[in-house]
Amino acid sequence: MDGIINPVHRRQFLVQAWLLAVLLIVTVPRSSLALPPSLSSPRSGSHVSTVLVAGSVLGGLALVHVFDSDIRGRIDHEQRNFGRRDSFIYAAGGIEGLGVVAGGFYLGGLLGRSEEARQTSVTVAEAALINALLTQGLKGLVGRSRPLPREDPHFFQVFSGPGSFPSGHTSTAFSMAAVVTDHYPAWWVQVVSYGMAGTVGFSRMAQDAHWASDVASGAVLGILVGKTVSRWERQRRMSRFLYTDGRRLWITQRWG
Repeated sequence: MDGIINPVHRRQFLVQAWLLAVLLIVTVPRSSLALPPSLSSPRSGSHVSTVLVAGSVLGGLALVHVFDSDIRGRIDHEQRNFGRRDSFIYAAGGIEGLGVVAGGFYLGGLLGRSEEARQTSVTVAEAALINALLTQGLKGLVGRSRPLPREDPHFFQVFSGPGSFPSGHTSTAFSMAAVVTDHYPAWWVQVVSYGMAGTVGFSRMAQDAHWASDVASGAVLGILVGKTVSRWERQRRMSRFLYTDGRRLWITQRWG
């Protein structure tokens, strides 16, 4: 394949992606990244804002879908070392990455006596669980074909397809990033968290495992799940699936 992203260009692409993450964090108001006010308190016009935001996101995803084949054609798939199954990047979006992030925050919270770190660990695990259920459900429901072997971004087999949509590794990585940055909103935490999540997403395209719209949809789903679960935890609308006081761990689910 005559791709334009060779190993040198790939490094340039990653640098640009991380710089873009910095730019977005610096220029986009934090309030615009939050969930609509209708989730926390009734306010006039909140439903209109929600519809506008949802419409913009869906429109953007639809636009990416239109250019799926073009985007795939511009990626050099001959160099498959980037994000392969035995790599750190691949693991970062899987169960291994979840274990490192959740376990790291919990252990750090115990050693540093930080309730915030321990709760971050629990919320990361909870968000990842909910995200996995939603992602796998969508994969089975939509049944979109992967780039190989069919090479058709418009081929779907509802309830029976191989499940390319959305990207599970991407949604997992972004759900963890969303929770971590909600607890630790410093700019450099956001750059590292979302930069790593974006790298995981790009690697899935570099490996020809997903279409660009699969990755973009996974990112949106992961952020939505992570921010929603984090807000639920903070507002105590739903009790924790996992709860800890720093010494003991409970698995519960209560609504109220």
